[in-house]
Amino acid sequence: MPLLLVFVIKNTIEIIYCKVLAFGNFCILIIISLKIHNYIPIEKTEVHQLQADFFRSSVH
Repeated sequence: MPLLLVFVIKNTIEIIYCKVLAFGNFCILIIISLKIHNYIPIEKTEVHQLQADFFRSSVH
């Protein structure tokens, strides 16, 4: 029983770590895309607007 508990805790930590890592990478991608849009005039689509809104909400 204790071995199973250790396994579950280990898996949970790995899942959380992966989600945090993925979220961090997502933020980096958004920042890069915002930088690109600042320097290169590209017609903003709905996706880019959502990214910008998400970035603004995560900063505050």
